[in-house]
Amino acid sequence: MAPHPRSAPLFSSSAPTLVRAVKTTFAGLIVAATPLFAGKPADRIAAAADPQAASAWMQKHGNPENPADLPVTFTMDRSRSANLLKEWKKLPEEKTSTEGTSRRILRWQDPKTGMELRLEVAESREWSVVEYRAFLRNTGTETSPEIRDLRAADLVFPGDSFVLRGIQGDSNSGESYAPYEWKPAAGQSRRFLAQGGKPTGGKTGWPYFNLAGPGSGGRILVLGWPGQWKADFFFDGKEMRWEAGQEVTAFRLEPGEEVRFPSVTLLFWKGDDWLLTQNLWRRWYREAVLPHPPEGRQGAIWNVQTILDKSQIPRFQKLLEAGIQPDLCWMDAGGGWWVKPEPRPFAKKDREDASEAFLNTTGFWEPDPAKFPEGFAPFGDWARAQGMKTMLWFEPERIGYTNSAADAYREPVLATRHPDWLMPGGSHGSYFNLGNPEALRWLTDHLHGVLRDQKIDWYRVDFNGTGPLQAWRAHDVREEERTGKMRYGLTENFYVQGHLRLWDELRSRLPHLQIDSCAAGGCRNDLESMRRAVPLLRSDYEMTQDADKFEGFQGQTYGLSFWLPFYGGLSRFGQPYEYRSLIMPGFGMHGQSLPVMKKAYDEFRRVAPLMIEGDYYPLTPYNRAPDQWVAWQFHLPEKDAGIVQAFRREKNQEDNRSTPLRGLDPAGRYRIVHFDAPDSPEVKTGEEMMKPGLILRLPQPRSAGIWEYQRIVETEEKKEAAPPAPAGP
Repeated sequence: MAPHPRSAPLFSSSAPTLVRAVKTTFAGLIVAATPLFAGKPADRIAAAADPQAASAWMQKHGNPENPADLPVTFTMDRSRSANLLKEWKKLPEEKTSTEGTSRRILRWQDPKTGMELRLEVAESREWSVVEYRAFLRNTGTETSPEIRDLRAADLVFPGDSFVLRGIQGDSNSGESYAPYEWKPAAGQSRRFLAQGGKPTGGKTGWPYFNLAGPGSGGRILVLGWPGQWKADFFFDGKEMRWEAGQEVTAFRLEPGEEVRFPSVTLLFWKGDDWLLTQNLWRRWYREAVLPHPPEGRQGAIWNVQTILDKSQIPRFQKLLEAGIQPDLCWMDAGGGWWVKPEPRPFAKKDREDASEAFLNTTGFWEPDPAKFPEGFAPFGDWARAQGMKTMLWFEPERIGYTNSAADAYREPVLATRHPDWLMPGGSHGSYFNLGNPEALRWLTDHLHGVLRDQKIDWYRVDFNGTGPLQAWRAHDVREEERTGKMRYGLTENFYVQGHLRLWDELRSRLPHLQIDSCAAGGCRNDLESMRRAVPLLRSDYEMTQDADKFEGFQGQTYGLSFWLPFYGGLSRFGQPYEYRSLIMPGFGMHGQSLPVMKKAYDEFRRVAPLMIEGDYYPLTPYNRAPDQWVAWQFHLPEKDAGIVQAFRREKNQEDNRSTPLRGLDPAGRYRIVHFDAPDSPEVKTGEEMMKPGLILRLPQPRSAGIWEYQRIVETEEKKEAAPPAPAGP
């Protein structure tokens, strides 16, 4: 079985290859072996890449002869790194180059203290992408001087005007992933910040930015850090400064210790259409970031929540007989599958609340033999024979109260066996310290054993509560008290490194394994986590009782599609306006009749693949207003086909609207089918569909429509395109 495309470390020179003729290079950069849809209208997207700007950046900021221009900075003994590195010894550079890519590893070492800075930079000229990451290591024999203010990005972009675009993080609300646009005046600044140590949680918690410069062109800027990051933009009227990194760093390193800077990805673009650059990003992401399964490309996933037990086989047989082929059978926290030793009476009344039960009993990851005497493997074997995979819910980092309080159980648990592995400070118990090497080894072996023995295909990693930040910082204080040395930020840094090692190691040991990054919804979807996992639950908001929840669901698809071509969720609703608001690349339906599920399933199979592989164009402004329409388009250039999804809200008075589409061939003729009127197709030219636009008709308020279009290849067109016949004698 082939290994995972992302199981090799970042910057690996021997990374495995992807399917479909895609070459893997170092740093996660992947260069397609074939041109980017050459000869088609979609070339405008490929043409938006600016390889000259990427190379110019590489020459300036990846130059070992000029450390003052390095993109990463720090201070040591109150001296800035730009000055320090002038006195440090430059070590031999590692440099490799392949077709379309280049890679450099630069090192500097302080002869006095043994501190060593390592900067790894990679460039893909085809995609106009530069990626880098840095490490600071104490190779000496003494404690390092005081180190502060590690910045993964300390960059300046000249210009007298800028536009910054992005989306909000997941706040478990209808506002999750809402787009923003900021046009700063001179003297203005803006800060973006993770929430509680969860990298994509909260309104300011989305570390993906598109910065357009004056005139035309710009760059996409992405910070990869599954922890507490911050990113500041300062505009003085003449230049924009971007400073980003781990929020708090002030420490001394012991001999052998190493800290990691967040990774940074830059995509350079030209032109004046920022939507084209978002699609350039989506294409690069599909090839360079999205983890594909060993058997091929990551496709759409119809998932079914269940119990991984043979008693569920009749239920799945009914689905198969109805023409519904699930891709994934998953067991969530509600199944309570793990062993729960007999607890002592809870000390606090609020801990007796049944709703708190699963939050307070996590952290003992052994299948309960009383509930599942055969384990999960027998059901998994049956499911795989039917073309399905299994997924099991875990939450190994947050240790519930009953496992983290020494007197909670009558039998010894983690708190009594290994109290040094736990960090108190969570809203529901403690956090498992992934920065503790011994603890990390135990957890890796333990999870590997359960996943292997139970034959689990997908590892769902949840991360509930308010986040680990409070526990990290409290542990920093305890470490300072214990050692007498400043350690602020080290707990988080070592924890993040452990988190990435854990996922890498599990995927290396289990080459078939895929990971679902579920952190109370969409709160851990930073780029480093997304190299290793996908978010099968984009937000816990799908369980809300809000009256305007469906408009919120629509808004989440609208915003998140700019950045992630794959994400998922679940519908508990059966009306078309409702479940169509939730159709996405990973999708399923719960609590509905077979006919309703079959209708939704058939639509999903036609829509979801285009959401993954297609280019994305919003067709209306973002809004959640009850008197408006919202619509978007996914276009697949390779087939000159696509879909349009539109929603007419409850208080809207317009039963139709003219909507200009994108990416079509003006001279082409297209067949258009409305899902709700399949026997009445239309035929229009690309020019008509782009100007004045496709007429979308929804006669009833609170309704949703899906239109599918495909270019017509007729015999007459083929004849016209054929070369002339040879002249006769």
